[in-house]
Amino acid sequence: MSQEARTTEPPRPPSSPGERLPLPRPSGRATASGLLAAVLGRIAPNLLIRIAGRTTEAGIPPFVDLLRIAELSGNLPATDPSSTPAALLTRFPHLAEVTFEDVVVPGPHGPVRARTYRPPHPNGIGLVWVHGGAFIGGDLDRADAHWPSLEFAHRGIRVVSLDYRHAVRGVHYPVPSDDVLAGWRWAASHARELGVAPGALHLGGSSIGGNLAAGVAKRLRDSRPGTDTIPAGLVLVTPFLHPFGAPWPTGMLERMRAATTNAVVSPEDLTHMAWNYAGRRSVLDDPYAFPANGDLTGLPPTLVITEEIDTIRTSGEDFAERLRAADVPAVVRMTPGAAHSSMSRPAEPTAQVTLDAVAEHLLGRWSPRAA
Repeated sequence: MSQEARTTEPPRPPSSPGERLPLPRPSGRATASGLLAAVLGRIAPNLLIRIAGRTTEAGIPPFVDLLRIAELSGNLPATDPSSTPAALLTRFPHLAEVTFEDVVVPGPHGPVRARTYRPPHPNGIGLVWVHGGAFIGGDLDRADAHWPSLEFAHRGIRVVSLDYRHAVRGVHYPVPSDDVLAGWRWAASHARELGVAPGALHLGGSSIGGNLAAGVAKRLRDSRPGTDTIPAGLVLVTPFLHPFGAPWPTGMLERMRAATTNAVVSPEDLTHMAWNYAGRRSVLDDPYAFPANGDLTGLPPTLVITEEIDTIRTSGEDFAERLRAADVPAVVRMTPGAAHSSMSRPAEPTAQVTLDAVAEHLLGRWSPRAA
């Protein structure tokens, strides 16, 4: 059988709905790297890989090792010094015109961190934005949170960027989703104070943030009528919406990895990421934990951004196709030559392409309704 014919299959979950989802054991060196990350805070990616001691074919530690690092250090180490908040202002000096403020939002599991961004020339459009991080990392300072928030605000959009509790140390669904729901409700209740016009508050996110945004949109749709504000639209950038990593032909995966120096995540690692978030077998079927499950009717008009060199792109493509089948306006735009979560790497030209596509949509210069 040729490599192109062979597929890399994700692992299968246990059959019992209440059964905990098993993850492989992390390497011993993942413990050492997690402890070092807790002490040093930020380390270079090649050092992280060397300390972790083993890598996948993607050139990164397996998900279970990253999980161990996150559990010990409290976060995944930031690995790109060019994407720190200070470095962003050096690279993009126009962003200094945007002011921002950290706020604390009450949530059912305790305070939720958020950051509001004030545009120099507001236009009444608002966006609640959720960062990625494999459910186990990320924060308000990471590039896929801070950089797009600054850029969108510079174009007149009032942004509320949300943090959420990571799926580490016994935390699983619905806790991160509950945090994002609390953040959305806070932003919606403060929309007038924030300068957002009625019916102009959107919800979106990058990677896992796209999962959380779509799941919260479904929760809002299904809440008691009149109790919640429904997003004007959804913006899902390289979202992971299914409870498994889609199978890929082995030859295609190899070509993807040859085409980029960035990570191309395996279906196995994507599935382990989903299992860690879910915690139990029954959650893999939950329509809010994994928004591709269940009924999609009644969701807001949706923009899905995918990236060419990304095993997650099929998740967004399938979701958009099913939205259209449910009579929800939805369009997919793919960023050519981009690897997963390009907005985490602002120095790459593809990151600007992805960001511009989102901004054009929010500003009404291009939208699913008009497409």
